[in-house]
Amino acid sequence: VDLLLDRGAEVNRLSPNGETALSIADSQWGNSPPSPEIGKVLRQHGAIEDLQRSSSITVARGLGKRNTFQQGTNNLNRFTLFEAIAQHYMTEQSPFAFPDFSRVKLRRLKGKTPNEETVLDLETAFKLGDCSKDEWLEWGDLIEIPEQDRGISEAWLGFPQEVRNTLNNCLEKKVQVIVKGQTNTIALHVELLRVPVAMPGLGVPTLLPSSLSAVPATPAPEVEIKLSQDKTGGWLNGVVRAANVIRSSSDLSRVKVMRAAPITHEKREMTFDLRQMDKRNDLWLRNGDVIEIPEKP
Repeated sequence: VDLLLDRGAEVNRLSPNGETALSIADSQWGNSPPSPEIGKVLRQHGAIEDLQRSSSITVARGLGKRNTFQQGTNNLNRFTLFEAIAQHYMTEQSPFAFPDFSRVKLRRLKGKTPNEETVLDLETAFKLGDCSKDEWLEWGDLIEIPEQDRGISEAWLGFPQEVRNTLNNCLEKKVQVIVKGQTNTIALHVELLRVPVAMPGLGVPTLLPSSLSAVPATPAPEVEIKLSQDKTGGWLNGVVRAANVIRSSSDLSRVKVMRAAPITHEKREMTFDLRQMDKRNDLWLRNGDVIEIPEKP
């Protein structure tokens, strides 16, 4: 690292995925721990702490950090607290087992001033099924989920049923996909598996890959999106492809999405090119969205 920096490597350069060398050093990937020594060297060479964080929403515990959502190029997407937690725990074999939801910290960037910090009791909300405790997040938000006090030999069996039920009930979405005049209603369910898997040679329990299932209301085979593979579940492009409604005559270069504002109900129409998978120009679907796939000219 020192050699690269001495030869002029740009310490604050962003990767195509919005990562910096410092954010990668501070993150925990799979079973690889953060690299505090590398992070220290990068900071000594001028690495900016919050450069990468300002364009992402992050779930963290101690030095371990995971970018749950990354800001795209179309500036259309917003996310909620419950969505970030659910996405974190169903898209990866998460290292943050035994979450203590009674004292979650939400750290918000405030320019050059110290972070604004709010302590949230989500455990009660999950027990009561209280969706009103979900809230909109802002870019740069960091959600710190501490670890429960436990016996060191205790294996995590995943989320209790009440947490799974609350996240599913609060985050369930129904969207419509119109192809050749036929309307398909797709129900998107959040599924968090509770059975752990021991990593070979480590004996560390981690979550099985979970899924967000897309079930057409019309008679058709059930379609399931494996979120652990590419994190497309909940995104327009991934859902359209997983729903198995694309035809040879479909024009994916101009897919329309109609969305009604939650309060004013004013309708907005957006057009997307879905010929390639590119989350930077994708749309995070909301309940009630209507997707229309036109025919080729």
